[in-house]
Amino acid sequence: MPRIRSNPRVRIAFSVLFLLCMLGMVRGEWAEHRGNPQRTGYVQQPLKSLHWEPLWSYSALSAPTPAWPPPAPASLWQKLDRIEARVTDD
Repeated sequence: MPRIRSNPRVRIAFSVLFLLCMLGMVRGEWAEHRGNPQRTGYVQQPLKSLHWEPLWSYSALSAPTPAWPPPAPASLWQKLDRIEARVTDD
């Protein structure tokens, strides 16, 4: 099988290209999970259109209720007089 010789200039060019690509990945600004440090799920941006109006809006009919039942008051098996809730939100 013939051996392929590479030109040193080609190796240097590929090395420089690789380093530039890596530098671009390190310095690039990546989007955060859910848009911002507070994880609110949106990013505020000014609207560009002058004719914008909402197509729909949401209003809750009732206040949210817990999905979990309250904890048991005590546990005879574990010999606990009082049990604190482990899940406080849902």
